[in-house]
Amino acid sequence: MNQCSLFQCADHSKCLSYHRLLDGTADCANEEDEHYPNTCALELPYRFECDNGTKCLSRSLVFDGVPHCFDKSDEHIRHWHACFDPLTDQCLTYQGKTARFDFTFSEICNGIIERISNISNDTDESHCLKTEWPCSTHYTDCNWIWNCPDGSDELKTCSQSSLSALHCNSTKHFCLNVDTGHPRCLPKTRANDGIVDCVGSIDEPEFCRMKYPGKSIRQFRCNNSDICIHRYQICDCHQDCPDNDDETTACVWLNNGRESFCHPRQFRCRNGRYLATKFCNTIHMCSEGEDNFFCDVDNLEAEQMFEISRFPDYSNRALTASTLWQCNSGLYVRSTIDPPGFFCLCSNYYYGDHCQFQRKRVSLILQLRIDNLIDNHMPILKFVVLLVRDHLTLSIISHEEFIYTPQQHCSPRYMLELLYPIDDLPLVFFNHTIHIHAFIANTLRHVAFWNFPIFFEFLPVRRLAKELVVMNISTTLSTTITYSNCTSCSSDSLCLGYGRDLQRDICVCPLDRTGRRCLIVFNPCAKTNCSGHGRCVPLDVRYDVRKQFMCLCDEEWFGEGCEKVKPHISISFVPEISIPLSNIVFIHVIETFLVNEPRVFTYFRRVHREMFNLTFYFDHRRSIANLVFIQLYEHQDRFDFYLLLLRGEYSPSLTELHAVVRPSRRCRPIHELFNQTVLNQPPLRRVKNYQRQCLDQQAICFYDETLMCLCDRTNHVNCFHFHSTPRKCSRNKCHSHGMCVQDDEICPTSAVCVCKQCSYGSTCQFSKADYSLSLDAIIGSHIRSSATNIFQQSAVCRMAVLILGTLILLGLSFNTLAFGTFMRKMTHESGCGLYLLVASILGLLAMVALICKIVIVFNPKQTNIGCSLMEFLLKWSPTSCEWLYACVATDRAYTVIYPIKYSRSASQRFARRSIVCILIFLAIISCPELIFRRIVIDSYDERAWCVLTLNADRQVMLILYSITNVLLFLLPLLINFITSIIIIYKTTTFKNQQYLNNKIVYSTHSHSVRLGMRVETLRKSIDKHKHILIAPVVLGCLGIPRLILSFIFVCKKLDRQPYISLVAYCIAFLPCMAIVFVFILPSNLFRVAMTDFMRSIVSQRIQTLLTAH
Repeated sequence: MNQCSLFQCADHSKCLSYHRLLDGTADCANEEDEHYPNTCALELPYRFECDNGTKCLSRSLVFDGVPHCFDKSDEHIRHWHACFDPLTDQCLTYQGKTARFDFTFSEICNGIIERISNISNDTDESHCLKTEWPCSTHYTDCNWIWNCPDGSDELKTCSQSSLSALHCNSTKHFCLNVDTGHPRCLPKTRANDGIVDCVGSIDEPEFCRMKYPGKSIRQFRCNNSDICIHRYQICDCHQDCPDNDDETTACVWLNNGRESFCHPRQFRCRNGRYLATKFCNTIHMCSEGEDNFFCDVDNLEAEQMFEISRFPDYSNRALTASTLWQCNSGLYVRSTIDPPGFFCLCSNYYYGDHCQFQRKRVSLILQLRIDNLIDNHMPILKFVVLLVRDHLTLSIISHEEFIYTPQQHCSPRYMLELLYPIDDLPLVFFNHTIHIHAFIANTLRHVAFWNFPIFFEFLPVRRLAKELVVMNISTTLSTTITYSNCTSCSSDSLCLGYGRDLQRDICVCPLDRTGRRCLIVFNPCAKTNCSGHGRCVPLDVRYDVRKQFMCLCDEEWFGEGCEKVKPHISISFVPEISIPLSNIVFIHVIETFLVNEPRVFTYFRRVHREMFNLTFYFDHRRSIANLVFIQLYEHQDRFDFYLLLLRGEYSPSLTELHAVVRPSRRCRPIHELFNQTVLNQPPLRRVKNYQRQCLDQQAICFYDETLMCLCDRTNHVNCFHFHSTPRKCSRNKCHSHGMCVQDDEICPTSAVCVCKQCSYGSTCQFSKADYSLSLDAIIGSHIRSSATNIFQQSAVCRMAVLILGTLILLGLSFNTLAFGTFMRKMTHESGCGLYLLVASILGLLAMVALICKIVIVFNPKQTNIGCSLMEFLLKWSPTSCEWLYACVATDRAYTVIYPIKYSRSASQRFARRSIVCILIFLAIISCPELIFRRIVIDSYDERAWCVLTLNADRQVMLILYSITNVLLFLLPLLINFITSIIIIYKTTTFKNQQYLNNKIVYSTHSHSVRLGMRVETLRKSIDKHKHILIAPVVLGCLGIPRLILSFIFVCKKLDRQPYISLVAYCIAFLPCMAIVFVFILPSNLFRVAMTDFMRSIVSQRIQTLLTAH
């Protein structure tokens, strides 16, 4: 920057080209580039010169409504005449912009130099022969400018309001005497004779015109000087001429013995009358026309129209009314072919030699509306409308298409005409239907279809009005449509069939293609990149040629070219306030500037738990309002308001702000401030108590159902209408009785669902009331999609992998040991061994399924099969283990109750049948995991969730699912406890019966001794049957915490307490791992079998090593 050879900002931050000086855009921080002195010395092209040649503006600033010159010449009325239509070539050329032509024809050879070529030094007056280009023409006569040397073009029959017509005859010009300043009539013979007779040398205009070519408003020549000044410098109480004649002789009535009068908004006539201002509109407000003196020195040219009447008539036969009626609603065209000597060009609605027949047609009016705004997907849609004949095969007889851009249009209406064929069979024998297809415009993916039958076919014109509601535009799924096998359409287009109206295939083109067969490349976005802040999208080539593309701006930008930054507010939360459970934040902007009643604008945004700072960008606003609230929703029935911003003065230039959400700024509801007596009062009486809260300084803000109240500096309350419940959608698309909220009542662009306490998801489609735990719900929101390995994940995810990895390692080891143990024949003497063999296999399966589940959870590309199958296995395998353990407890209890009847072979047979029945029964009970577990793509978090799609909309099925979840682990728990009690009771009762049989010995003992004997009997019974009691007691103890936690976590977000939820999730797998400790080690038989299995493994390993060596 220190080596900048161009213009450098004062803070050395930028180095600018000189062309960017005085261009209307402040590039430097202190705007010194817009106040650069003497820019005319830079000799920049396409500049407007003013202020005596010291300032040269960009021509784009001329007549833009803001004076940029001290003499205000850039806002002169002549510029308005030149730019009355800002799109004309005259205006574009005048402002130095690119135009098709760089001059207008009326300027050619009119005696005044107005255009100078920068290529050949030619002007609009060079090479003009006076014999060919007269000075008096249609363009120059009475245009307020002397185009002829003697000004005769202005002495013709012009307006009677001119000064010459008011004071003089048709051969003399009006002016002020150069010596006295009094009015005089100068003969035209003395005009341009080289002698100055009038003030300002207006009778000798050639001097100023030659000295300042193109500067046509500097036409007042100072006396005895070669200086030419503007009209605005005349009589402005400022000396601009050396002899001060611009302030004396030019306006002697303002200075002849009176006090000088220079009021900027008033004008004093010669007779002393005061006018509001001075006009140059040829209307004489002063009696002698002083208010229009020197107006002609502006060379303000009156715009002359191009008149056809000045040309001779071209001999032709006139079209009379009777001739035009030959073509009904058509265009009459003469022809040399006789008869008839003419043709009729008919509109689409008529046909025939005289357009006398009305064509059968369908007039269709379509109003469009996108209803699924919850996912905020609003793609550009292409609609194709077909008029189809319902015959043996569908025949397309007419079609139309159009593009719908939801970002630009709010519920637009399209009027279409579908025409029937002219030379066709009687149409009453056919039925017709209107088919409407909707495609995503850039991919041509079919997303919607409507069909409307046409009734009353005998009517010549059928008018239909339909509202098309586009719903559920999926980002991955397409609707079904049958395409025709056409060969004429391009490969990247779609063919809908053969159109009889055009006698060709109907091709649906993507946005970057056009033409009948979609072979022409259409890319208007090649010349724009939307300022680098958006995406350019081509539009329909058939419509406005000036608007063939649109920019879909990024969230932070707006404008046609995404060139403007949206006002935004950055919000952070103190540690005491966490992201709400609903992950939804509302911003309420209160507009109080220049309005009687504050207006509320609501914005909302979905957030995630790791978002510590969030930024709101406000659409359709130029600045940030001075009163802003933030609303945090825990769920539909619980929310909190916080005062985010409160500024006393409105600043329209404020577009960026940072705010912090603090507990001290919480707006309390009135039920926290008033007792029940006040709350029960009618609203009109209750509001009288609100002043008390501010007088007691108990709150800075509070609210009720319809009012939001603030306490001012004087501790007085001020309330305005405010609904605490946001604006609801016209159609509630939320499940489970969720509340749909939209950002605008008439033209919504986005919507969000606020769920009940036990529901979640973008549309509240998922339930938390099913008494089950899922790994996705526990750690899903903690997973970082950008992480490439486990070490880049969050602490919760790393801890979860560590805990589950340890669990899996121990589970695989223990169940492998158990499987080898129960594969020994010695363990199959009763049904217990078979139960435990299958349980060990299921334990291994549960560990393998858990490994797969961990891998799937961290994989962003999950599938429905993997999701449902893993959840099924993770539910079926551990549950089956617990039920098989309950069968073992039942079998052992049976041996205690009926020791004589018990048969080992019968137990084995019953075990085989029971195992099959239990596994099938539990598989059926677990089937909802296969049916209702699905992958759901969260468009905000951009990740896949494996969730149960059962919700409150299927209330009966959800209740049954929740009941079965509780019973699946509650029944085995009860069986274990009941069998434990039965075993203890039976064994103790048997011992006590032995003592009762010996009545003599038993009766001689005291009561305390007998009680001690019973306790000792109980202890010996437990010690004798401990290998039977350990399993049900331990499994029951493991089941109690699981039961308690399952009820605690109902309707809770598991990711808010991930570690406790993870412990509860792991407890479900502990029974599968406990088989060694609760069944093998307490039993002598099973312990011997395990020892043999371990010895065989060790001996085989040693033998393998010896053989290898």
